[in-house]
Amino acid sequence: MAASWLFLLSCSLSGSFLSSLLGIGGAIFIIPIILFFQKSVNLNMGIHQISALSTLFVFVAGSIGFWAHGRHLKIDKRLVIVTGVCASIGALAGGTVQFYLPHNVILTTFVALLFLISFLMLWPLKVEYTEIPEYSITTTAIGCLTGGFLAGLVGIGGGTILVPFMIVFLKIPTRPAIATGLALVMLAGLFGLIGRLGHASSVPWILGIPLIIGILPGSLLGTYTNRRMPTAVLRKSFALMILALAVQQVMSIVL
Repeated sequence: MAASWLFLLSCSLSGSFLSSLLGIGGAIFIIPIILFFQKSVNLNMGIHQISALSTLFVFVAGSIGFWAHGRHLKIDKRLVIVTGVCASIGALAGGTVQFYLPHNVILTTFVALLFLISFLMLWPLKVEYTEIPEYSITTTAIGCLTGGFLAGLVGIGGGTILVPFMIVFLKIPTRPAIATGLALVMLAGLFGLIGRLGHASSVPWILGIPLIIGILPGSLLGTYTNRRMPTAVLRKSFALMILALAVQQVMSIVL
């Protein structure tokens, strides 16, 4: 038991660091790591159990990360509200539908999302805005409903999908997009958890304790690092991390 808790604690520290650094839920990192290494620490969870625990992690990491970034950045409240409401509705639907889909459908969707996200973030921006420009509410709502649904479906934070959406399609500057992404992570995690309440008895929630313990130090370190990195490096780091995870998932399926 000690080995499994130390393993999950290390996932928590590294996942929350990446969450605050890049505006993602961290589950995009910890889901494949747990899937790949869990048997070496005597864990044997299915994708439904892992995604449920990762949703708990996503909610707590998003809450702490948004608080940490909010101390240093001016947050666009309208953007947070519009994206947050739409992504939350989508995540609630996705979290509910997830339990009715087979393992291979969820896993295939997860891998396809990883490749798409990495491609979007590697695509060069023509202009990097320093201030948040005018953006379409309709485009924002449709994008966030779709992104929230996909996030809830595979058990990842909405920021993993919606930070690239905000940067590429809404032209939001990188750091405000990351901060807003963490608000979406928090809300998507909350509604994803609500969507799983009907299946709560099948999830080993006690394993959520080590996943939560490492979030505060990991989030503070991630925020500190984010403020000192050039935005272009942040975007490329985001893309390369997602691409590496996509390749790892393909290898685990093939091998």
